[in-house]
Order: sequence, then structure tokens, then C-alpha cells
Amino acid sequence: MHGVAVRWITEREFKDGIFLLALLLIALPLTPNKALWGSVLNPYIILKLLTLILAIQALAHMAKRLLPSRHAMFVSALASGFVSSTACVASLGIEVRQGRADAKENAGAALISCVATVVQLLVIVAGVSFSWLKILLFPSIIAIIILIIPAIWLMRKPRSGEKVKLTDTPMFSLKEAGIIVVSLTIIQVLVYGLSLWLGDAGLIAGTVLSSMFEVHAAIAAVVMQGNPTNPVLLLALLLGLATHAISKSINAAVTGGFQYALAFVPTQIIHMTVLIILIYTMTNN
Repeated sequence: MHGVAVRWITEREFKDGIFLLALLLIALPLTPNKALWGSVLNPYIILKLLTLILAIQALAHMAKRLLPSRHAMFVSALASGFVSSTACVASLGIEVRQGRADAKENAGAALISCVATVVQLLVIVAGVSFSWLKILLFPSIIAIIILIIPAIWLMRKPRSGEKVKLTDTPMFSLKEAGIIVVSLTIIQVLVYGLSLWLGDAGLIAGTVLSSMFEVHAAIAAVVMQGNPTNPVLLLALLLGLATHAISKSINAAVTGGFQYALAFVPTQIIHMTVLIILIYTMTNN
């Protein structure tokens, strides 16, 4: 058993796994589950989101290390998307503009980072509102399929089948996860504050502005305000998704140029359009 453990996991990964289990089995059950201001600043929800993000990073890390290296770019883009898909799209675009990468292949990787956006959105919503999760789950699965198929086609260039060498690297970055959770919390507070100050207009404006950068926090702030039957919340969510798709498309064009944008933007817009239509349809049935 010891030999298997040494062969498959490093000492650092073992320690990270123990830390993650401690969060899940000890810290989380002992954390107060009560919002400190309206429907936001709930310590239990904040720690739950942190634990979920760390778990996602850990799974991505293990997949990247255990899968053959020909899949490394796929998994790397997926893992980067969980940190910031917007930053990943920009980084891949800069590589193309500088002539260090193929436009189509990097566009495929950028689309995979968008898969991470949808998955992380589901994870965050699952930690906040089950009623919204039921509405978002099926449309999100369809959106993921729409992203994955052209992404794999764009990344079809054959690569080595060797596995990544075993190194004693961390399974997750507590700093990065912390930054994401703090950003989520700050944006949720801002959107909630705007909704108190300006009413429905403030909620919508805050959601749209937040979605220009990362959509997770904006949507989390919306779903925490109430259930899917609220038409204002639904409008804010749909506008947030649309704004994020447009913002990310502009990001791709500016950083990566025409060929990169040509390979990335159509699928990005199509998957988000389908997602919006399906969400709207399901909430009106």
C-alpha cells in the first residue's frame, strides 16, 4: 500500500489532501450558516465555495499529472479556466499574436477554459441555491457540449503520449482560491448594495458590470437574491451571461487577432446564446 501511495501521490499532495478533508469534515460543519448582511456575507457559504474551488483545482491537478501529455493542454486550459477564463483567453491570445502558438489550437484551448466557466458557475450556484441549479443544470450541460466538440476539433493536432513526470507540486493554490472567493464576496456585496440603493436597476447594472470580467460572482450575487420565478433576477442573470460572452469575444479579438478570434468567437457566442434561450425557456414553462 505504501509503495502504491509513493508511486501515485507525492508528500505535498498527501498534505494538501489532508487539509482539504479537514476543511470539508471539520471546519465546514462548525462554521455558522447565517448571512451577516441581508442575503450576503454568509461565512458557511464563503467557506463552502472555497472548499469547492480547492477541490476542483485538486482534481484538475491530478488529471493533468496522471493523463498522457497529449491531453496536457486540454487539462491545463481547463484548470486555468477555473482560476480565470478571461485571463486564460487573453494569455492564449497573446501567445498567438506573438507568433508562439497556432491560432486554432489556442482558440480550442480558450474554448475549453470557457467549459470551466460553465462548470464553476454550476458549482457556485449549487453551493448557493438549489432552485436555480435545477434551472441551470440542463442548459449548462448543452452549452458545455457545444463548447467541447469544436474545441477538440481545433486541438486535434497529435501530441506525445507520455505522462507528466511526477513532481512534488501542490494540488491547489490556496492563495488563488482565496482571491477568487474574496472577489466573489466583494462583487456579491456590491451588487446587493446597489440593489438596496437603486432597486432593480441597481441589481441589473451591478450584474452587467461585474459580468464584463468574471461571470461567476455576478451570477452568484443574483441567485442569492431570490428564486428563478423573480423576473428581475432572471433578466439580470441573462443580461450578465450575454455581457460576459460579448466581453470575452472582444478580449479574444484584441489579444489574439483576427484568426484567433475567428476560431474562438462563433462558438463562444453560439454556446452562450443557446444557454440563454434554454434558461429562458425553462423558467417560462
